[in-house]
Amino acid sequence: MQQVVLPIKDSNVLEEVQKVLVQKLPQYLHYRYQGSHLYIQKTTSFIYHQY
Repeated sequence: MQQVVLPIKDSNVLEEVQKVLVQKLPQYLHYRYQGSHLYIQKTTSFIYHQY
């Protein structure tokens, strides 16, 4: 499974990134935000978790 980690310190930036992810990413990508980092993973279904 591939994973991309993006460090994000600003919650406003996070909101914008989330909008883009929902609009642009294929449905099989899974992402979560934890400890100022956004984790993006390939999965079989699209799920978003806020920790």
